[in-house]
Amino acid sequence: RSDDGAETWATLWEADESVLPDPRCEASLLGDPRAGILYFGNPSSAHSRQNYSVHISRDGGVSWEFHAEVYSGGSAYSDMTFTAAGDLACLFEKDGYKEIAVGVVSK
Repeated sequence: RSDDGAETWATLWEADESVLPDPRCEASLLGDPRAGILYFGNPSSAHSRQNYSVHISRDGGVSWEFHAEVYSGGSAYSDMTFTAAGDLACLFEKDGYKEIAVGVVSK
């Protein structure tokens, strides 16, 4: 993480998997600098690619809290962006890579 436009970098750290479980799948990270919030979206399960959820951090990624479950079924690679209305749009592979889905979550 850099707080100064990549001039310097924060010390590396790793999130606690009991708070942010991950089955070793590409996840998404999106920041809202105006609100000071990081959004992390992934298949939130320690053992399988399922339960796509969003967690938030209000302290630069030091601690995380659950924000929303987007889809409880099979889920994999993902990306996130903000909608024009200011909500969080989550794009992810769904149900064994059979389709691409979009879930919208209120910030």
